[in-house]
Amino acid sequence: MCCFCAEHVSEVTSEIFDIAYKTKIISSGTTFKNLTAFSKISCAQSCSTETFCCSASYDNETNACQLDYLHQPYTEQSESGLLIKKMDITGQLPIMCLTRNDCNELPSGTPEGVYTINPPGRGVVHVYCESVGWTVIQRRLDGTIDFYRDWADYKNGFGDVAGNDNIHTIVSRRPYTLRIDLENFSGETRYAEYTTFQVGDETSNYLLNIGGYSGTAGDLMDHCNGYGFSTTDRDNDGHTNGVCTEMRHGCFWYDFCTMANLNGVYYPGGNVGSNQDDIYVWSWVFGHTNPMKTVVMKIK
Repeated sequence: MCCFCAEHVSEVTSEIFDIAYKTKIISSGTTFKNLTAFSKISCAQSCSTETFCCSASYDNETNACQLDYLHQPYTEQSESGLLIKKMDITGQLPIMCLTRNDCNELPSGTPEGVYTINPPGRGVVHVYCESVGWTVIQRRLDGTIDFYRDWADYKNGFGDVAGNDNIHTIVSRRPYTLRIDLENFSGETRYAEYTTFQVGDETSNYLLNIGGYSGTAGDLMDHCNGYGFSTTDRDNDGHTNGVCTEMRHGCFWYDFCTMANLNGVYYPGGNVGSNQDDIYVWSWVFGHTNPMKTVVMKIK
C-alpha cells in the first residue's frame, strides 16, 4: 500500500488518500455513484467533494470510478484497479467514515448534523445526530415531507425517518431511552422520555414495547404500547370499527386510535380548522386546538 497525498492532491483536495493497487470495489448497496474519471487524482477529487464518500475505486483501463460509503468496502482483485481510501489531513479516519452503531459513538464535541451509522447487518444508514449522542429516528420541522406513506417507506426510512428495520436493529443491541421533543405554534415546548423502548422485527409488525415515562408532555405513548405499526397499506391498529391510518391520515402505532398523532397532517401556522388529522398530543391538550409545529423522536 502506498499513499498519494499533499503534494499530489493539494490542488484539488485537502484530504489524504491511501491507495491499494490491484484491487477494486465490488458494487453493492454501499456503492452510491459510478462515473468516468481520467486519473486516480480525478477520482479522488470526486470522492473528496462527496460528504459521505469514504472510499473510491479507479480502473486504469476503463477510467471507471466508483464511490462508496464504506471505508472498508467489499473488494476483489483486479490487475487494472486501485482502491482509494479517504483520510483526514492528520492521516486519521474522517469522522464521517468511522464505523458506529449510533450517534452516541461519535467523538465528544462532534457538531450536530447528518452522519452515517452502521447498525449490524444494515449497511450504511444516514441519520441526524443531536448533541450529547442522541440518534434522531423521526423529525418534523415543517410540512415539506409527506408522512402518509406505505409499509415499504416506513420499513426502509425516508427524510428524517430512520426506518423501522433500522430502529429495530439499533434498539435490539442494548437498552435505549426514547425522548420526544414537542413544540406548538405558540412556541411552547414539552417533552416525554421513556426508559423502555423496544421495537420488534417486521414479522411482529414492529411491535412496540414502551414504558418508564417521565416529562412534561404527559404519557402520550401509553396507548401505543403493545401494538404493531400501521401504514397506508397495513392495518395493525386496535380499532374494530375503522382504520386509524385513514381516520387520522397518519402512520403510527395506533390503538383506538391514539393519544398522539405524531405522523399526522402538518398544518402550517397551526390552521387545523375542523379537521381531526393534525399532529395532536392529547396528553398535553385534548382536542385539535394545539397542533404541533415541530416533533423530534430520538434515542440514546
